[in-house]
Amino acid sequence: MEQDVFIGLSSIDFIELNGNQIISIAENIFMPSSIYCVDLVGNGLSEIPNFGLKRMAELHMSYNRIVNLQFINILSLQTLSVSSNLISDIQNTAFSNVRDLLVLELQNNKVMDTT
Repeated sequence: MEQDVFIGLSSIDFIELNGNQIISIAENIFMPSSIYCVDLVGNGLSEIPNFGLKRMAELHMSYNRIVNLQFINILSLQTLSVSSNLISDIQNTAFSNVRDLLVLELQNNKVMDTT
């Protein structure tokens, strides 16, 4: 998805893009925005994109192709759902900048190492 797709949609709170064939998302694609929940379940994404959203509280990315969890820079994130991906590695800094995380769904992955 390209950078300017959602320009002018500044009043959207929830965006649901599940069940598509999205394999990449441009950085800061939703900027500026007040989106608090993004649903990208069932796509072909291999990493968690840098959305640049300051108040996003929920990110749903189950059933994608995410292999490892790296540094997540979403300060206000409270729910992260990445179940049923291909995650085998979680970096020890993955959640160091996510202070408000309350729910982390990692089931049905291949987690073997946290480095």
